[in-house]
Amino acid sequence: EELPEEAVEEAVEELPEEAVEEAEEAEEEN
Repeated sequence: EELPEEAVEEAVEELPEEAVEEAEEAEEEN
């Protein structure tokens, strides 16, 4: 089942900043 776009947008807004920073660090290492 596909998530509604609204649910996806809400989930993105709720992502912790730490997870974003970790993702950016992982991209820099690659």
